[in-house]
Amino acid sequence: MVSRILAGVLVVAMCGLAVVKITSTADPVLLNCEASLHYEDASSAVPLAYDGTITFHVSGKNTGQFMLAGNVRYQNQLYSLSRMAVFDYDNIVLNQYRLKVTSMERMGHDTLPENVFPMVFKRLSLGNSLVLYINPVNSQTLIIGNVVSPIALCMHQAK
Repeated sequence: MVSRILAGVLVVAMCGLAVVKITSTADPVLLNCEASLHYEDASSAVPLAYDGTITFHVSGKNTGQFMLAGNVRYQNQLYSLSRMAVFDYDNIVLNQYRLKVTSMERMGHDTLPENVFPMVFKRLSLGNSLVLYINPVNSQTLIIGNVVSPIALCMHQAK
């Protein structure tokens, strides 16, 4: 579940990267985007669920940050999740991007145990990086996904 949360976060961040690519100009493009995410993983012996939002900013200079905020239910306990990450990204080819989280900060009201959060990174890939595909729907909307399926629909928001 937590891995799906981070995957969703990275997907949304990659969505912002696509908007930057689509609307790029000589000046850095500032992008703010938010997506809601609900995920339940009942496949393991200990179900995990997340309800929250992912808000991100992309600078247009191959860096960005995202804020993950919401509630995580794990082992029949409800926790508050509030993390801010900084990431770098590269455009591999066409609509394919590699995103690498360079730092993750826990906010003061985050109550998720430290041993639960790393599951997010563990399931994504080695080295805290993820490859995503970004496809524009129109000038304000993007679909983000992996090689298997779409993961998020993201709308560009004014600053």
